[in-house]
Amino acid sequence: MGGGLDKFEPDKNKFIIIRDASNLTNNVVRSIMRIKGFLWLGNFWKGLIKFNPLPKKMIYYKGDPENPNKLRHNNVNFSFQDRK
Repeated sequence: MGGGLDKFEPDKNKFIIIRDASNLTNNVVRSIMRIKGFLWLGNFWKGLIKFNPLPKKMIYYKGDPENPNKLRHNNVNFSFQDRK
């Protein structure tokens, strides 16, 4: 398995690596969903990540098994969008 997030630039015919301060490239992205311009990334170690492509900013939603309003753990394999 690879790690991180890459973006294909067709005019240059190459991929570029998307990086941030937490070094996402060392982790495995298990799922990707696009909603209203944001990419939601299900990550193997860092939970759910909301990625804004314009400023290349990532917001992390990490698991907390003691809090029922948060993810139970940081291993997110699949993402689904409900109808709301």
